[in-house]
Amino acid sequence: MKRLAWLLAAVVLAVFIFGGLVFLLLPRDSLKTRIAEQISAWTGRDVSVRGSPVITLFPGINIKLADVQIAGPPEMKDAELVSMDSLKATIRILPLLIGRVEIASFTMVRPHIQLVRDERARRNWDFDSGAAALQLAFSGDVPLGEFLIQDGTILYTNRASRNSDRLDAVNVGVGWSSVRRPLSLEGSAVWRGENIRIDARADRPFAFLRRRATPIEADIKSTLLNLDFKGEASGVRQIRLNGSLDLSTPSLRGFVGWTGGSIGQGSGLGAASLSGTANYTEDKLSFDDARLVLDGNRAQGAIRLAFGRKPAITGTLASEKVDLTSYVVALAPGAFSKTGSWRDVAINASWLGMMDADIRVSAGTVTAGAFTLTDAAATLGLRNGQLELGLAQSTFCQGTLAGDLSASAAANGKLQVGSVLRASGFDLAQAAPSLHLPQGIRGKASMRANLTSGGSMLSELVTGLAGTADASAQKASLPSIGLAELLQAERAGKSNQPIPATGLVDADSVSLPMTFGDGKAHVAGATSSAPDYAVETTGDITLLDGGLNMTGKVTPSAAPGTAVPFLLTGTVAHPVVQRSANPVVPKTVAPVPAAPAVGETPAAGTSQAPAMNPPTSLPTGPTPTSPVPMSPTPAQSPLATAP
Repeated sequence: MKRLAWLLAAVVLAVFIFGGLVFLLLPRDSLKTRIAEQISAWTGRDVSVRGSPVITLFPGINIKLADVQIAGPPEMKDAELVSMDSLKATIRILPLLIGRVEIASFTMVRPHIQLVRDERARRNWDFDSGAAALQLAFSGDVPLGEFLIQDGTILYTNRASRNSDRLDAVNVGVGWSSVRRPLSLEGSAVWRGENIRIDARADRPFAFLRRRATPIEADIKSTLLNLDFKGEASGVRQIRLNGSLDLSTPSLRGFVGWTGGSIGQGSGLGAASLSGTANYTEDKLSFDDARLVLDGNRAQGAIRLAFGRKPAITGTLASEKVDLTSYVVALAPGAFSKTGSWRDVAINASWLGMMDADIRVSAGTVTAGAFTLTDAAATLGLRNGQLELGLAQSTFCQGTLAGDLSASAAANGKLQVGSVLRASGFDLAQAAPSLHLPQGIRGKASMRANLTSGGSMLSELVTGLAGTADASAQKASLPSIGLAELLQAERAGKSNQPIPATGLVDADSVSLPMTFGDGKAHVAGATSSAPDYAVETTGDITLLDGGLNMTGKVTPSAAPGTAVPFLLTGTVAHPVVQRSANPVVPKTVAPVPAAPAVGETPAAGTSQAPAMNPPTSLPTGPTPTSPVPMSPTPAQSPLATAP
C-alpha cells in the first residue's frame, strides 16, 4: 500500500515538475509570434498583438494574448476586420513535446467584428486567394481546431447606401478540426432586440473554399422567425444556396417590423409560412414549387423575392379559397364595424410605398366579409407606390364581374383611386346579403362604372366621386318609391299629399344612368317599366346622406296620355313622393364632366378628381362596407333608386 502511495506521489510530482519545466521553457514571445502568424496565414491579413502573453497550465496549456487586431485588406486599410479584448489559445501537448506548436482552440473574448462594403463594392471580408485557408494543397490536410466567440459584436456597414446593422451578445462556437473535415456552428446572438439561436453544419467546407458546392444544413430559431434549410451552398464571394427551405413566423406584420419595414397596426398579416425548393443568389430568393400559408389562406405556385432597400415580390399562385376580410379592414379600419359611422372610417395609404409586387392569382373562392366571388383570376401590381388590381374574370351570383382598380398616395398623404367595374347578369336575390340589399329583392341586374376619387376618410372618397355609372335590371322586384300609391291617390283626387313609400314593387325593366360630381349622383333620364305604368325620372341624389331631389312623370299603362308629374324627396332609405303642382316633363340636367376612361386625359376646362394610371388588377367590388348600398337603412348613402 505504501508502495502504491509513493508511486502516485511520484507521478504527481513528475507532472508538477513537467508542468513547471514547460512553464519555464515555453518560448512566450515565440508562441505569441506563432499564433499571430497562424491567424495571418489563414486569413491573408496582418495581425497585431500588443502586450506580453499570459500562460496558464491548468486545465491545459493556455496562452492569453491581449488587444489583438486583424486588419482589413490592403486596399481597405481603414476597415479593420476584427479587434478583441483578448485572444485565448489552447496548445496541443503532444506536438509540443517534439517541438511543434499546434493550436487546439481559439477563444475571442469580446471581439468587435466589422463587415464593411465600400463605395466601390469592395468587401473587407473577402480574403486573399493566396492565404493558406484558400490555397490548400490538393493532398494532405491542415489541422485547425475549435473557434469560440464570447460576448462579441458584429457590425455591418454599407458605405455606398449608408446602411448599417449589428448583432450583439454573439456567443458562437465553430468546430472545424481540419480543413478537409466537416464544419459545425452553434450559438446565439441578439438582433434588434430578439434572441436568435443557430445550429449549422457544412460537410465539405474545403470544397466550398475552392468554389465548389458543399452540403449544408441550417436551423435558425427566434421569436419572430423559424428557418430550416437543407441543401447545398457554393460561391465564396457570392453565396448561392439551393435546397429545401421552410420559413415560418407567428406574425408577418411583426416580422416585417423587426426587419425594418413598417406596416403599422391592424388585422391580418399574422401567422405565415413559406416552404419549397428554394434558390438563393445575389439577394434574391426564388421558389418554383412554393407552398404559402398566410392568415389561414393557402396557395401554391412560383414566387420570387428580391431583398434590398425596397423588397419586391413576383409570382403566380393558385388557391382554393382566399379570405380578404382582414386586409380590407386593415385598409379601412372599422369598415366592418356594426357600431359607429362609416363616414369616420380612415383610409390607410402609408403601406403603398413599402414594396413592389407583381402577382397573378387564381382562386376557386374569394371572400371579403359577406362578398363572395368564385372562379376568379386576378393580378396585383405595386410599383413606386402605385397599386393596380385587375380582375380579369370571376363569377358573382350567377353573373360575371370584372374590372380594374388603381390606388396611390398623393403628396398630401391622401389616397387617390380610380376604378372601372363591369358586372353583368348577376342575381339580385343572391347578391342581397353581399350588397346589404333589402330582403325579397330579386331579378337580374347589370352595371358599369368608371369612377375616380380621393381622400383620407371614407366620407371623402364618397363625396369626391367623379365619373359615370349606369345600372339596369330585368324582371325585378325592387324597393318601391310609392308610384303605385300615387296613381291610386290621383284617381281618388288626393295626390297632392306626400306619400311615403313602403315594400317592394315589380318592374319589367329599370335603367339608371348617373354622372357623379359635387358630392352628388346626377340622374338624367332614368326609366322604369312596370306592369301597370312607365316612369321617367331626373334629378340629384346626395351621396353623403342619400337625400333625394328629383322630378319625374308616371304614365299609367291603361291611359297613356295621362302622365302624372311628381316630386321625389326624402332619402333613398325613406323616399317620399307627391304630385307636382305643375306638369313636369323630366329633362336632362347639365351633367358634370364624366370621369375619363382610365388612362384618358380630362377635357380642357373640366375639374374632377385626378384620374389614375391604367390599373391592371382586382377591384374590390361592392362589399358590406360600401357606403352606398341600396338597402333601406338610415345610415346608408345611395347609388340608385327604383320605382
